[in-house]
Amino acid sequence: MATYVNDLRLKEIATGDESGTWGASTNTNLELIAEAFSFGTEAITTNADTHTTTIADGSTDPGRSIYLKYTGTLDSACTITIGPNTVSKLWFIENGTSGSQNIIISQGSGANVTVPPGDTKAIYSDGAGSGAAMVDAFASLNVVDLKVEDDLTVTDDATIGGTLGVTGIVTLTDDLIIGDGKTIGSASDVDAMTIASNGQVTFTQTLIGTALDISGDIDVDGTTNLDVVDIDGAVDMASTLAVGGVVTANAGVVVDNITIDGTEIDLSSGSLTIDVASETIIDSGSSGVLKLKHSGTDYGQFFHDSNNMFIQSNISDGDIIFRGNDGGSAGTVALTLDMSAAGAAAFNAGATFGSAITATQSSAATAATFKVGDNSAQVANVVVSNDADTGLNLGVFGSSAGTAGMISASDAFITTSTTELNVGVNNSSGVIKFGIGSTASEITRITSDGHVLIGTTTNQGVGGISFQHNASAGVNIQQNMDGTSGGAELYVFRRNSTQIGSINQSSTNAVTYNTSSDARLKDVTGSSRGLDVINNLNPVAYNWKADNHADEGLIAQEVEKLVPNAVNQDGDGYYSMDYSKLVTHLVKGMQEQQEQIESLKSEIENLKEK
Repeated sequence: MATYVNDLRLKEIATGDESGTWGASTNTNLELIAEAFSFGTEAITTNADTHTTTIADGSTDPGRSIYLKYTGTLDSACTITIGPNTVSKLWFIENGTSGSQNIIISQGSGANVTVPPGDTKAIYSDGAGSGAAMVDAFASLNVVDLKVEDDLTVTDDATIGGTLGVTGIVTLTDDLIIGDGKTIGSASDVDAMTIASNGQVTFTQTLIGTALDISGDIDVDGTTNLDVVDIDGAVDMASTLAVGGVVTANAGVVVDNITIDGTEIDLSSGSLTIDVASETIIDSGSSGVLKLKHSGTDYGQFFHDSNNMFIQSNISDGDIIFRGNDGGSAGTVALTLDMSAAGAAAFNAGATFGSAITATQSSAATAATFKVGDNSAQVANVVVSNDADTGLNLGVFGSSAGTAGMISASDAFITTSTTELNVGVNNSSGVIKFGIGSTASEITRITSDGHVLIGTTTNQGVGGISFQHNASAGVNIQQNMDGTSGGAELYVFRRNSTQIGSINQSSTNAVTYNTSSDARLKDVTGSSRGLDVINNLNPVAYNWKADNHADEGLIAQEVEKLVPNAVNQDGDGYYSMDYSKLVTHLVKGMQEQQEQIESLKSEIENLKEK
């Protein structure tokens, strides 16, 4: 038996072995050694969470290459196991996958090494078997002299004992700390900036910045020439401030008084914005009137009278309209007060009231009217009132002024003169409940998603109707057959008026289940496959993930390859099976086996005769 060295899986040729083939084995070993010094790539199956790379005995394999690049597309981190776990070897591994996901290099239950996307790491394994560990060779690197010809990125602490000379870009993801009293400068001015132990910074040259943000005091001994000043803190000036350009004050301007030489603030163009941190107060003096004009036309005003606040439209028959932004649709009208109709209110999308609605009517006419359409013959479309017995009456009027239906505390019913009656709840989370008795105890409900629940308040499955009699008896479906002992159809299933199946009473105490199978409904195209299907079925035992319930059966995806018409797929992509579709194949298989049995019996009889 051939043996192989652990690290590169090269074939070891014992003395005297492989006479005449020794050269071929030696050449293979040399080729594998060359492969070990080469660049190799291996594609990871798209979006795989795990992957295995091997070093095969005496044959080429990607894991043998000293530089190994992984490609493919990932949507999550992928753990790559390099086997066998007895290999002790150094790799340069590059994460060349797409999808910005890490790859995790593993060899056993020991430590792993993570390679971020686009990075390359030097990794070696200890080859310790099941507990083998992967080690980042450069995780702790001590370099006497380091020359970097391109960008250098340091993501952790770094200590430099001598001078750091950089001709490219230095990117820092954390703080840069220099010693107390040390300097920062250039080759010609090494002490251009000095940082004292108290944090004070001294510049030996002019400070030039395109943007300078100073939160503390500024002490300027000489002349200061500023093109644009943006001051976040306080400004204290003992003399006159003359500004020929723009003044920007992000933290506010504190002024004792503003005196305007005139009665107006005029803008030649654009808009006026007043932006305050708290309240905006407009005190109009003794009149208390705040007028709104457009191009000189007085169109409205705010004012007070006694303790009342008034909003007033000054245009004849000019409506007061409340508008807003509905999900990006600016100018959506919410409420219109029609001033040509004494202020009649029109809500665009209905109204919600937090307490009772009171509508006062001095005459015997309807107190509140909610009109649907326009029918002048009706007193109201919907009436809500409170009778002397404190009961609630809801009257629904049809095409005439008479009541077509009524719901009240003492007489609960709904009628209509039309051909249809619609009962519903205009709420995505609402239900319609039905009950019997003085307390209207619930026995049936219709949920917002269309499920009908009888004897229960909880949907018992994915079907449209759920029944529950009690916790032990389940659902009792009874059909009185008037003494018929057998053969009668209890339940019939039809599609487009054509019967496709039924549940029949086969005897006094039994039922049968029938599905359409008439020869007149079929075009026979051939016979079912038998043993060819049965021998390729894979019966398995399994546990359901939902409740860990143990079960046995077949896998739909596997059956689909053999008997496609026995497998269905729902809207969510989940597969289901009709096991009855396998019966014909079982029958055909038994027939084929019976033919084999008869043939074998005949052969046995012939052998006996000899």
